[in-house]
Formats: sequence, structure tokens, C-alpha cells
Amino acid sequence: MIGGYLMLYLSRNLVI
Repeated sequence: MIGGYLMLYLSRNLVI
């Protein structure tokens, strides 16, 4: 689960 959360955070940074 933690891994998924980290991926989401990275994805947000990429989007920005």
C-alpha cells in the first residue's frame, strides 16, 4: 500500500 501511495505522489509531481 505504501508503494502505491509513493507512486501517486511521484505521479502528481510529474503532472505538475
